[in-house]
This record gives sequence, C-alpha cells and structure tokens, in this order.
Amino acid sequence: QFFFFFLFEVFAPMSNYPSSGFRHSYRARSTVFLQSGNREEVEHGGKIVLPPSALQEMATMTCTYPLMFCVQNLGQPQKFTHCGVIEFVAEEDIVYLPHWMMETLFLDESQRVEITNITLPVASFAQIQPHTEDFLSIANPKAVLERSLKFFSALTSGDSIVIFYNNKEYVISVIAVKHKDRTGNETEQQAVSIVECDFQLDLKAPPGYEEKLARLKQEKEQKTKLNEHMQEEEDDDEEEDENAHKQIASSFFGQGVRLDGKMIKHLQSHVVQGPEAPSTDIQHSIVTDSNLEDLQREAHAQSKVMPFKFGRVTMQKARNTAKTKKSNGDGDDNVTFSGNGMALGKANNK
Repeated sequence: QFFFFFLFEVFAPMSNYPSSGFRHSYRARSTVFLQSGNREEVEHGGKIVLPPSALQEMATMTCTYPLMFCVQNLGQPQKFTHCGVIEFVAEEDIVYLPHWMMETLFLDESQRVEITNITLPVASFAQIQPHTEDFLSIANPKAVLERSLKFFSALTSGDSIVIFYNNKEYVISVIAVKHKDRTGNETEQQAVSIVECDFQLDLKAPPGYEEKLARLKQEKEQKTKLNEHMQEEEDDDEEEDENAHKQIASSFFGQGVRLDGKMIKHLQSHVVQGPEAPSTDIQHSIVTDSNLEDLQREAHAQSKVMPFKFGRVTMQKARNTAKTKKSNGDGDDNVTFSGNGMALGKANNK
C-alpha cells in the first residue's frame, strides 16, 4: 500500500481542479507526424489530438463540456499545463501536442505524458507579456491577441505560449490568471478556461522595454535642454551683433551732400540720425586720450595746406588758378612740343 501511495503521489497531476475520472498515459508526438486532421490549427493553438478510444471512454463518464485536460510530463511531474481537445483522430496510445507545448513540458518525441480530464473555472482576467518588442510593432496587438486566443481553450499561469501572425511567431508569457465567483470576488487561479467567455486582457510591456523608454525619455530631455542652451547662445550672439551694429551706426554722424551742390530730396528717409557732434573742433569716429593730441597736431598742419573745417566735406568745381602765359617767341619759353605737322597723303600745291 505504501508503494502504491508513493506512485500515486508522484504521477498524480499537480492540478487541484475536479476530475471526471478519465486519466490515461500516452506517447507524446509533435504535430509534424500528424497524418490526418487540421495540422496547422493544432500547431497554432493550444489544443491536443487524442485517439478515438478516449472519446468512447469519456462518453460513459460524467464530463463537463467543453472538455479540458491537464497534460503532465511523467518524467518530470512538476512540468504540466492545461489545454482542450480539437479532434479524436490520433493513433492508439498516441497524443499529438503543439510544438510550444512540447517545449513547455520538456518532452522528447514518444515520451510518456498523462492526460487527465478536469473542470477549469472561467477566466475573468489574464495578464500576458510578450518576450520581445517586435510584438508591439503590430498595428493593433490586442486585436491580434483576441483573434489568436480563439485557438486556445485554457491559459495556465507561468506558461509561454506561441501565437502566429503575418507568418511570424511571437512568444507570449502568461503572468497571471483570475476567476470571479458568483459573489463578485476575484481570485488568482493556476489555470482558467477561456472558451466562450469575456475576460479582461492586460498586456504587459516586454522585459526591458520600460527601462528603454525611460532612457529614451531622458535622452530626449537632455537633447531638448541642449537645444534650448544653443538657442540661448544664438540669441545672445544676435543681441551682441545688434548692439555692435548700433554702436557702429552711432559712431558715424552728419549728413550727405550732392556733388553738384543741390539739396537732396527726401533727405530724412535716407539719413540715419546719429548723436550730436562732439564739442571739440575735431570730429573723428573714435577719439581717445592717447590719439587726441596727435589728431589735433595733424589737423593744424593740414589746415595750412588745405583750409577747411573738420566735420564737413564740400565738393566744389575745379578752378584754373594759373594763368596761361603767352609765348613771346623767345627761346626762354618752356615749349613741351614743337615742330611742324605733316600729312600722310600728297599735298595739293595750288
């Protein structure tokens, strides 16, 4: 009796849900060996294919529909999952499992598994998490999940299921599942049934995705601060250039005159009014203590040669100050050019 009790504890399913009494061991095989039936639907979902004898045996029992099963690795009893059945067309002593289920249970081809019929509570909440960020690049991830989960009958907490979309596989981890009882209390479950029920589906971000978003947000803030700092420097440079331009414009003053001495029309629209002229007689763009005496000395020297006042430029017509001397025929006259002209053609002697 002790030996029988020990075997029962080792090979009994880890699930704590009620059973109808159907329990058999089969050799597990992948769907690539399935000769008949919808192989693609089995591979892309969470249902298994059992032999016809299983259906005949359960017909004599009190089973809850839709049929739910617990699949357990007899070599590693701690490895188990929950699923539904899609067909009863397998060979005797053979059960066909999806590839992701074989990996979840750490099964090799033709390794023994135990199939137990159980009753699962109906799901009210499920939280799942994709393994990679590629799943988030889908236009509508939740719609894809709702469509893909139609090929599943149950979800087990801790499983990593595989869904197919656009000829690509996406691995999804089941984080937690919950069931709501008649009183409205929601409790966390080991497994739940998702057949013909409405439940809340929570999509958790992939591992490392939130840290990546935080890092990108920090980099964006740093880039924004850098751009603001560069914009402030550009504004400061523009302000300095504007001040320098004003300083240069205020360094030159006076008004323009025409060469012919006539008044300029619309003078006010073309002349930039500067500050008042300095009180000194010398008006210069930049006058300092070091060059003031030199400028005064130079202005005094130039006033002897060209009598004019600084600060005003007057353009006058040229005048002939030297009178032309008539030549008196003497040899003393400074004649620059002399001689007679000659014609290139023959002269006409008249």
